[in-house]
Amino acid sequence: MIYGLIKSTFSFTFVLHTLLLIEISTKSLFMKTRRLNLFIIFSLILLMACSSNKMGLDNPVSASILGSEYSADIQKGDKSYKGKYLTVVGEISQYYQNKFQENILIIMDKDKKQGVKCTLIKSNKPLERPFKLGETIKVNGKCAGFDEFVLLSGCIILKD
Repeated sequence: MIYGLIKSTFSFTFVLHTLLLIEISTKSLFMKTRRLNLFIIFSLILLMACSSNKMGLDNPVSASILGSEYSADIQKGDKSYKGKYLTVVGEISQYYQNKFQENILIIMDKDKKQGVKCTLIKSNKPLERPFKLGETIKVNGKCAGFDEFVLLSGCIILKD
């Protein structure tokens, strides 16, 4: 995966250098516009190729595994996950609003031993559907460490 990203980046850089040489050799307005259009297209392709992985959408992790890894060694868990976007799957065990009117979900494994506390992104519109305890859910958010639960902030609910 990293090799593919590096290879894409080098290919992208090669294309940009090639386009720059074309512009230097011909100074027509048509070529400048074409170069800009190609630059925008290749930038969007590169961004799309990298964005899903950066947001942690490619490899969902269960609340059980994430909680177990953090419980075993908090420093190692922080090194692996803190500051990264993760997609977590688990069952809703609690749902409430905190004193800042943020919606909080506690997602646990089936045995209710390990959990993830998800703070949903604030929104002016109400939630599309009410949550049901025991319902399996998939969320994406940024890992903020561990404090009784693994903490995810800025979470969004993903559709299956």
